[in-house]
Amino acid sequence: MIRGLVIVKAENVEQARLLAQQPPFSISEQNAASFLVPANPTFSQDGLSIISPATLYWASGLFEEDFWNDVEQAASVYSWGGAWSYDLQNDPNFPKAKLQEVISSGLLD
Repeated sequence: MIRGLVIVKAENVEQARLLAQQPPFSISEQNAASFLVPANPTFSQDGLSIISPATLYWASGLFEEDFWNDVEQAASVYSWGGAWSYDLQNDPNFPKAKLQEVISSGLLD
């Protein structure tokens, strides 16, 4: 199993969810709909209202090796996202650090 992080531009989330339902992924529509969640919305000071919506969505989890290889391949083909593997034991802050890197560097712009 491989622990991986997927980040997708907000404007391409629906495309990513549709892709996830196609071979070789073939996950259900329901799972595809819940797979990517907002990564960087801006909230009001009280935390109850969203001031600006997320520009990026993300998912992190354990993937079977063949499935992860397909995710990485898709990420290299499409310009609207990225996929990175990481070791949770050695780098538990990787998802947040990678998100900040993507935002600050404009990696997915």
